Parts: sequence; structure tokens; C-alpha cells
Amino acid sequence: MMRTWHIGHRLMLVTAVLTGALSGCGKVKQMVTGEKPAEEVVSPYTPDEQAKIDELRAVAAERFAIVKQAAPQYNRVLGAQKLIMERLNLDLQKLFPDGYSPDKIGTIAQAKSEAARRAAEAANLKFSAEMQAESERLAIQEHPHFKVGDPIRMVTVRGRILEGIIENMTPDTVTIAKTSLLKKDSQTPPPSSFELDQVKLLREHYVKLNYTLPKRNFTIAKAKELLPGVLNEFGFVLADNSWMRLDEYTEKYLKRDLDEMEADYNRKQNERIAFEVTEEMRKQGLLTGEEPPLFVDGLPYTLTAATAAVTEEP
Repeated sequence: MMRTWHIGHRLMLVTAVLTGALSGCGKVKQMVTGEKPAEEVVSPYTPDEQAKIDELRAVAAERFAIVKQAAPQYNRVLGAQKLIMERLNLDLQKLFPDGYSPDKIGTIAQAKSEAARRAAEAANLKFSAEMQAESERLAIQEHPHFKVGDPIRMVTVRGRILEGIIENMTPDTVTIAKTSLLKKDSQTPPPSSFELDQVKLLREHYVKLNYTLPKRNFTIAKAKELLPGVLNEFGFVLADNSWMRLDEYTEKYLKRDLDEMEADYNRKQNERIAFEVTEEMRKQGLLTGEEPPLFVDGLPYTLTAATAAVTEEP
């Protein structure tokens, strides 16, 4: 009888030790790994109440998804237009009346060609054909050509004056009033006046100095003046002392701001949709006002819980 009691007592002791060990394993694990044992979440609702809540949340999530799909997405192009206007003082709506998009961006070569074309038009207005004709008339007046039969008044380098008709001309001499003189002795008009080839060159040079070169210089300066604006029209902006495409500028300098603006837009949109869905369900009598939240931070409760579960670290 005594032996039986000892055996039973030992079994009770072993059972107690095992029970204590098992109940303390969580504490041991916490001491060894530093992890806290998972706490059991006790729902304040009965199974039937929880099922109803889950059903309402599922309805809200479905309605939210339908409205969200039809809602307009954030327009990054318009966002970029706003930032570019603020930072570069460029109105893309004026530069691209039909709407801006990266596929409408041209090339720098195209912009330079367009600037040159506009500069040429401006030069033609400033230096008209009438001005060219007047320059050519003045060139003839400045550099006359004398030939046999023309009246002339010659003043020689020695101060002698001869007036009359040119009666004869050789490669070296000119005869006026039966007096022959060396062409090189003529001071007025200059000896070149008797040589047609030289006269033509002098007239061309006169027109070049007084019309052609000024027009060309104006055209070059005008094209340089117009180029920045034309580059803007072709979708380029100046950044870091170099011209870059608008889409490249947006990606390099505006992406972070656009990401934040888009996130803020989506947050406000989600909150608005969540409010509208909740109000709709309340008006339909689906909600009593005593239910727990259907949405958390503007997102359906089920979506929020799923996201948290996915992102939770093991």
C-alpha cells in the first residue's frame, strides 16, 4: 500500500513539473530570443456579430473598389505643368495649345532651324527689297563707270581740270576734248571708274557693306535672341546651363515632388470615396452607427488588414 502511494506521488510531481515547464516555455523563449509570446486577440463581438461586421466591411470594400476604378487618376502631366510654371515661369498651356505630352517634344536641330527661319523673316521686314534697291542705286552713284561717249569732269592729281565727252579710251589712256591723259593720273573720278570689272567689284562691295552684311548680322543676332523661346516651344528647358527635354527635366528634378503630390491626391481621394460609401450605406439602412470602422486611413478595413499582414515582418 505504501509503495503504491509513493508511485502515485511521483507521478503527480512529474506532472506538475511538466506543466510548469510548458507554462514557462514562453518566458524561457523570451529570455533566450528576446521575443515576446504572441498575445491572443479576443474579439469583443460574438461570432454572429463579427460575421455581420465582416459582411459589411466586404460590401464597403467592393463599393470602394468600384468607385475607385471609375475615379480619375492623378495627372502627372498637369502636376509637372504647375511645377514648371512655378520654378521656370513657363506656361506649357501656351507653349502647347493642343496639350503637352512627351511625344510632342522636337529636337534641338529643329528648334534652331525654326529660329533661323523666323529670324530671316524679321530680317526681310527690316531690310526690305526696296532698301536693297536703294543700296544698289547708291553704289552706282558712288562708283560710276565711264565709257566712250559719256560726259565727264576729270580732275588730275596735278589739279588740272578737263570737261567734255570721252572721245577715245585705251587700256592706259582716256581722251577728253582731244586731250589724252593717263588713266592713273585721274584723281576724280578714280582710275578704276574706267574699268567695268573693277567698277562692278566696287559696287558689290558697297552693297555688301551697306546692306548684305548688316542684314546677315541682324539675322544671326535675331536667331540667337529667338532660340531660347523656340527651344521652349519644342519642349526644352534650360537647367544647369544646358538644354534638356521636358520629360528628362521632369524625371530628374520633379519626380520626388510629383510622387508626393500624387500620394496626397490619392489619400484625399480615398478619404472622399470612403466617406461617400459610408454615407451611402448609412442612408440605405445598412449601418446603425454602432459598427466598428469600415475604413482605416481612407482604405477599406479588409484592404488595410491585408496590407499590414503582407508588410508585417516575420
